[in-house]
Amino acid sequence: MKKVNLKRSLVVSLAVVLITGLISFATSCTPKLSFGDLTVCEDINQETYEPVGQKDEFDIEVKKIYATIEYYGVKGEDNYRYSWVSLDTGENILDETLKYSEGESDYFEGYAMSFIGINDEVKVIPPGDYKIEFYHNGELEKTANFEVKKPVIEILEVSLANEVDENSAPVNKTQQFISTEIIYACVKVNYYIAGNNLKAKWYDSNGDLVIETLHTLDVDLFEPSWIAFSLAAEGRDIPADAYKVEIYLNNNLYDTYDFEVSDARGAEAVEDYFTRGNIYYNDKYFVSFSVPDDWIYTESENGGLNVTLTEQSGNLPVSFLFLASPSGDYPQSDQYKDYADEISSGIEVESNLKLVDVQEEEKVTGKGIKYHEFIYLYNDSDNNEWAEVMAFSEYNNRLYILFATVMDDYFDMGESIYLGIMDSLEFK
Repeated sequence: MKKVNLKRSLVVSLAVVLITGLISFATSCTPKLSFGDLTVCEDINQETYEPVGQKDEFDIEVKKIYATIEYYGVKGEDNYRYSWVSLDTGENILDETLKYSEGESDYFEGYAMSFIGINDEVKVIPPGDYKIEFYHNGELEKTANFEVKKPVIEILEVSLANEVDENSAPVNKTQQFISTEIIYACVKVNYYIAGNNLKAKWYDSNGDLVIETLHTLDVDLFEPSWIAFSLAAEGRDIPADAYKVEIYLNNNLYDTYDFEVSDARGAEAVEDYFTRGNIYYNDKYFVSFSVPDDWIYTESENGGLNVTLTEQSGNLPVSFLFLASPSGDYPQSDQYKDYADEISSGIEVESNLKLVDVQEEEKVTGKGIKYHEFIYLYNDSDNNEWAEVMAFSEYNNRLYILFATVMDDYFDMGESIYLGIMDSLEFK
């Protein structure tokens, strides 16, 4: 903020015409002191300091606000004062007294100008009502008022991330999460303005509301700001599923953002067993899934699709079978348990196993595919434990089933590969 005085000597301008009468005229014909209107404007003529763009309302984006006044008949040693006051706070934001032309006794005419503006520390001129006062030799001569309008809050950006910085800005943007991570929805607004509110509503793949969080803005920060909403399961992992989050500004929906959460064990499986990007795809049955490293698959069609996955050596007690039914020819969901029990009974007889436990659960993959999981646990004659896992999923009038067979010493490997296949499963 600073003041500038542009002056022209009246004595000098008269001397051009009447040099011989300069002294007597200067003493006997004193110019009449007068002032024009105190004008608030968005710019000035840089040579004359005359006002350009007179106005009494400014947007928050304004970088400078000028006040200028025309004077006539002032002495160089006279002083003038500009006082800028916030009417909302009573704060005097600029108050300075200067001489029109220090050390000179001549009379002058011209414009006296002052301005306030932003700098590296003051990013905006705060919204509110202001008053400017112009004084000559301590006497108030003119006043003017103006307003800096309070801005309307707007959302500039929304990003999903699994990490934020100290200002709630996203560090690692992503739409793919694992179940052990905290999920952030980071909202950037142009200005943080009291009296407004932001809201995040998180939904799972069934459309059920998981959590709703309201953030009420209670202070004014007239600069771009980040607000981070988070989703985290207390005391447990976030269930694998396809989710969405809705962002609201003042209860008006701004936009919806989709993201996926994968089981952490499945994510670890990708690092351990799925590093080469091997993909099985069948366009007739509209299905694809990842194939673990150093495993091979064979496919056949006999009343549906059969894909067998085995480790290349063929020596591991771990195997997988993926089936896809003919279109429209498969048991319905209320028959899954009977169908799985029938398969389990056949395994008991053929492999001389004893059933010891059955587990059943509805699940969702990180890509939003719902499946019904059955786990059958057996003991063999040597008291080794075996598991048969069956995952049933329907899509486009077909039933898809992934079977996993694994012995207890290889449970960790089998579970990792099973989860890796299920998390990569897509119907296209």
